[in-house]
Amino acid sequence: MTTSHTAPHTPHTPHTPHTGETQMTVSIFYSPSFNDIPDSFDTFTKADEVAKLIQGLNNSSLALCEPRTATSAELQVVHDQDYLDALLTGLPLDLAISNGIGWYEGLLAAVSASTGGLRDAALEALASGADHDVPTCNTGSLSSGLHHARYEHGKGYCTINGLVVAARAALAAGAKRVLILDLDAHCGGGTAELIEGLDGVEQLDISVNSFDFYTSREDAHLT
Repeated sequence: MTTSHTAPHTPHTPHTPHTGETQMTVSIFYSPSFNDIPDSFDTFTKADEVAKLIQGLNNSSLALCEPRTATSAELQVVHDQDYLDALLTGLPLDLAISNGIGWYEGLLAAVSASTGGLRDAALEALASGADHDVPTCNTGSLSSGLHHARYEHGKGYCTINGLVVAARAALAAGAKRVLILDLDAHCGGGTAELIEGLDGVEQLDISVNSFDFYTSREDAHLT
C-alpha cells in the first residue's frame, strides 16, 4: 500500500549513509497477538516465523514494533456489525466461519491486532512524508488474510479486510490518494468491492489465479 499526503514534499533519493550519518530504521509492525488463537492456521502462524527471522538478523535498520489494536469503530466502517458480532461470539456459526478457516474464541481480537498493524504502518509512512524536511520511509506489517473479506462475511481464509481499514485511516489522516498494490496470486475481489465509490483509493491487482475474480474498473484494475 502506498499513500500520498496533501502536504507538499520533496522525495529524498535513497543512499548509503556516510560515516556519522544516522541510518533510517524500517518499522515492521508485529505482535504475538496476531496468532493468539488455538490450533492456528498458517495464515496466522507465518507472522511469528517471519518475526523470528527478522530478530535473528540482528539488523539495526529493522525494528519490530507493537501496533495498536484496531478499534471497533474502525472495523464497523468496513464491515457489517452482524458479521463482527459473529466473529466475537461464534454465532451464527455459518457466518462466523465464512472465512474458511473456522471460528476460535479470540479470533476477532487476533485479526483486530493484525489489522492495527496495517493501519499503523500506513500512518507511519504517511506521517514521514508530511514535512518536506523529513524523508519518506518504508514501513510494513506482518499481517495477512485480508483481500477476500467482504462487508458482510469472510472469504478465502480472509476475515477482516485490513487493507481497506488502513486506507480509510490514511485518508482520515490527510492522505490525498492511496494505492493498494495487490501482488497475491489470487484476485482481491473483497478489496475491490469495499473501495467501490471510495474517493481517493485505487487498487492495482496483479494476479495469476482467477479465484475471487472481478471485472476491472477505473479504481480497481485487475491484470
